[in-house]
Amino acid sequence: MVVKGKALTGPILGIVGSIIFLFAGFIAMGVQTLLEVRLSLLLLTWQDIGFNPLIVTLRALLQIFFALLALIVAVLGLIGKRFGAYLLLISS
Repeated sequence: MVVKGKALTGPILGIVGSIIFLFAGFIAMGVQTLLEVRLSLLLLTWQDIGFNPLIVTLRALLQIFFALLALIVAVLGLIGKRFGAYLLLISS
């Protein structure tokens, strides 16, 4: 059973927010690439600047994971599962 009326607002905003969050995760992957290009132009490596690139990769992967989780929970809330609406409230 699909939710009707005012109860649609939360899940729809959850879907929009999780899609924006998902795009931000993919952009974070691109940021790592841009940083590597800039470092290579300066003939530097990650070790030269004392930074571990795993931190940037892990941040992007976790962001994509949580965005997909929020998208699934928002869809559950949209189709009328009360459990999905509660999880959406907790995760936001």
